[in-house]
Amino acid sequence: MNSLLLKTNRYFVVQACLIWATMWVCGCQKNSPSTPKRGGAVASGPEEQAKATEAPSSATSGQSASEFDLPTEGGTEALVSFLKRLKTRELRGTTESEKRADYEAELTARIAAAERILASSAAEKHRDFAILARFDALSESYQIEHSGAAEAMLSAATEHLQDSNEEIRFRAHILLVQTLAFELQKKAVGKSNQEEIDTAWNRLHDRLQQIDWSAPVAETVVNLARVLEFSDHHPQALAAYRDVAANLPENTDGNDISTIRRAAEWGTRRLELIGQPLKLEGTRFGPENRELDWDSLRGKYVLVDFWATWCGPCIEEIPHMRKAYEAYREQGFEIVSLSMDENEEDLRRFLEETPLPWPVVFRSDPQLRGITNDPNAIRCGVSFLPTMLIVDPEGTVVGLKSPGEDLEKKLAAFIQNSPGGAH
Repeated sequence: MNSLLLKTNRYFVVQACLIWATMWVCGCQKNSPSTPKRGGAVASGPEEQAKATEAPSSATSGQSASEFDLPTEGGTEALVSFLKRLKTRELRGTTESEKRADYEAELTARIAAAERILASSAAEKHRDFAILARFDALSESYQIEHSGAAEAMLSAATEHLQDSNEEIRFRAHILLVQTLAFELQKKAVGKSNQEEIDTAWNRLHDRLQQIDWSAPVAETVVNLARVLEFSDHHPQALAAYRDVAANLPENTDGNDISTIRRAAEWGTRRLELIGQPLKLEGTRFGPENRELDWDSLRGKYVLVDFWATWCGPCIEEIPHMRKAYEAYREQGFEIVSLSMDENEEDLRRFLEETPLPWPVVFRSDPQLRGITNDPNAIRCGVSFLPTMLIVDPEGTVVGLKSPGEDLEKKLAAFIQNSPGGAH
């Protein structure tokens, strides 16, 4: 399938929550709904891609009245040339609204041209070209949040899940999953209620049991799982991680899937901590090198912070952690920071400049240092920094603190709603 990925050589990126999720199917890279980037040919065969640059736009300035009118003569060949010309044309307009209107008109024409080819008795190569052209145009229409684009994409993808053409079938499966995943992501980070999120998840989950798994599908679901995790939709996030871990194929035709597999396996491990007792071990960094007495923290809420001095977002969290520590320490709150640094001197210099009033754990054995070697990090499924867990007075993990999330607000919800309330 690697050759197919090479053919699908243009990308768009959508920011959801705190991560960027890459969609491999569509035909352009999106900066914002109003200013999509342009470029590249319709993702079909190499011969079609080479020919796509041969048809310059007939319009030289402004938008002519007939530029988006479908050709009435020349049959299928004329429609194919029309699609290639529109795909490579520059957007018209001097303002964002003018460019958007121009782009919407272009996409409408491209979809109409592709569908006219499909409605005719076109040759197989033209039929395949039209299907991929429609996929591209519908994908781009979805990017600019055109009304009805999501359902149109789902319908087009579903129609071709069993197509005899391998590339079309491959693209259809990816497009279907990505559309459902991004619809769910928007709900997860928006104002949708839990019932709407559950419905969107069930719709996607049902499809995941029916589609052909590939590296792009797995990456899409892993990215979705992270968004769900960071937005506190942990049951759905855990199910998504488990789906990837269970279905990611061993052989993906040369695609490196080790990162995807690790993200799924460690995401599963991380979320399975919730509701389970936690036990940490290690040496407190300092002149005495005392062992961490984890049991002495029973009866307190504990923020477990996996961090490193080289991690910018980790350092940015420290002022918020310090503020929460000062606000809630007297109410039974503690922090334990577990350093994932590999160099002891880096940690020593940092703590000399920025002393922390809570315990910092650091491995004395160099072989057990770092995010991939530290036994605590491995046990807790730590695959990114900072990773923060919230442990209740009984020693049970009750939540995860997402990057950028208001720590004081999250702690208040736990501490004030605990059986004894705020002390």
